[in-house]
Amino acid sequence: MNLRKKIDTLKVLRSTLNVWEALAVNRYKRLSAVASSTLPYFVRLREVLEHLYALYPHTRIPLLELREENTVDVVVLTSDRGYVGDFILKTLKALDSFLESKKIHLNLFIVGRRGNLSKYKNLKPKLLEGMLSKDIDWEGVNALRMELVGRYVSRTTDGVYIVFQRPFLEPKPYTSTPTPRKKETPPVEKPFLYGAFEEVLKSKPLQAFEKGSYRPAVLRFLPPDIEKKYSPDTIVNFDTNEEEVIKKLVELYLNFFLRHIFLEHFTALNFARYRTVNRIKENIRKKLDTYKRLASKLRQEKITREIQDIVFTLIATQQTKYKAYLEKGFTLYVDTSMPSEEIERVMSFLSKRGFPVREVRKSNLIGGFKLISYEFEIDLSVERYLKELEKTLREYISSL
Repeated sequence: MNLRKKIDTLKVLRSTLNVWEALAVNRYKRLSAVASSTLPYFVRLREVLEHLYALYPHTRIPLLELREENTVDVVVLTSDRGYVGDFILKTLKALDSFLESKKIHLNLFIVGRRGNLSKYKNLKPKLLEGMLSKDIDWEGVNALRMELVGRYVSRTTDGVYIVFQRPFLEPKPYTSTPTPRKKETPPVEKPFLYGAFEEVLKSKPLQAFEKGSYRPAVLRFLPPDIEKKYSPDTIVNFDTNEEEVIKKLVELYLNFFLRHIFLEHFTALNFARYRTVNRIKENIRKKLDTYKRLASKLRQEKITREIQDIVFTLIATQQTKYKAYLEKGFTLYVDTSMPSEEIERVMSFLSKRGFPVREVRKSNLIGGFKLISYEFEIDLSVERYLKELEKTLREYISSL
């Protein structure tokens, strides 16, 4: 591939990356609006659920039972699309750290085809594709929630954990130079570390992407971390059985919970893709600058070579002509009355100056001589000057 094609290819790639960058920002705008609108209801739902759980402590709700963990389900969120290699790598490292901490039987669910299945083939993971592609597949998320809840209620598993990436805003804007970080094992977090996510949601899109970063997190999804917190300011009136009400609220809470985990992860995913795209664009810019400088240098060298070719061609032509003159020589015409000694002296004079005379002919020149080659003639005879004088006089007379 020549240099011009390389430059054109990089420009096309840069245009493609600009589209990816715009898509990441637009997806963030759309999903942040969804997250911002539902988060207050999620918070209030948890408060009501904790209040009712404290108000009716002996209510038996299977989804809230905390039991000994002999088998757990682990769901790891990755991605179905590219430009997030480092993001996936950090997620899988967090998964490895979590798997090392759990010395029990594990059932692995990998959401997104970018997860490395071959690495975990001994766990026989279940791959769920298409849920984290151009957008979040909410039908797939709902089906996953129902499957996890069903497995927990039927006691197929004793707990469900989710490994994903959480977005946050760094104090300083992101730069393409990575900052080395110490290796940390992500702890199992409480579900309501939403301060950072709320800060992300409140910021403007461009500000969010300039400062946006992410870190791995592990949350226990089932049983949910619902504490008994009685709130005297919360008044709840209902006519039906309190167990049914709490059960419905728990199901609704788990629905909100999983949706917000996916919203957080997808936001972090867009941050990661934006960073990767910016890093690639910066490399493309540097490559283009290098190629353009090289192209300019090559173009200048080409012009220099063309000028040299023209000069060398001219020199070669002149040398060829001069060589032809030397090979063919000149014919010397002299007046019939010129003595032989004078002829010899003229021939010697011309030969010393690179005009070899090959033949001498005599003619009525009145005086002087002519030097003739195959291309030009030098006339230094008196006859020539007399003819010019005659011509000049005739022109003068005709002008009177």
